[in-house]
Amino acid sequence: KLDKEGLIVNFSSAAQFKSGKYELLDTVVVMQPVFDEIIKESQYRYIDIAGYTDDQKGQNMTNWELSAKRALSIQQYLEKFGLNNQNVRLMAYAENMPLVSYDNKKDKNLEKAREANRRVSIIIREARFDKLEKMKK
Repeated sequence: KLDKEGLIVNFSSAAQFKSGKYELLDTVVVMQPVFDEIIKESQYRYIDIAGYTDDQKGQNMTNWELSAKRALSIQQYLEKFGLNNQNVRLMAYAENMPLVSYDNKKDKNLEKAREANRRVSIIIREARFDKLEKMKK
C-alpha cells in the first residue's frame, strides 16, 4: 500500500512466525524476492520495520516484547543479505494500531481480525539524497 508514510508492505505473522513466537519459520524464504527489493532500496532510502500483535495477552512475554522481537527477527534476517542498517528503524506497536477493528466482532470474525492484526510491516520511506549524490559520483 502506498500512502503518506511511504510504501507499506504488510506481512502476516502466520507466514513468518508461530503464534506467540518470534523465531522466523523456514517458509520465510518464499518472500525473498520482496526482501531483495527492500534490501536494494535500503541503500538509499529509510526503512522502518514494525512489529504488531493482536489484542490477546502473551503468556511468556508482553505483546510489546513480542512485537519488538518479531521486528528484530526480520531485521536480522535481512541483514544477512545486505540490509543497510544505517537507514533502518525498528518499531514495536504491540496491539496498538490494529488494521482491523475488534468492535462488535465474535467467533470467526474476531479471530480473522486478530489474525490480520498480527503482522510485521516494512515501510520504505523517502530517499536519502546525500547517499544518492554519493552514488552518482
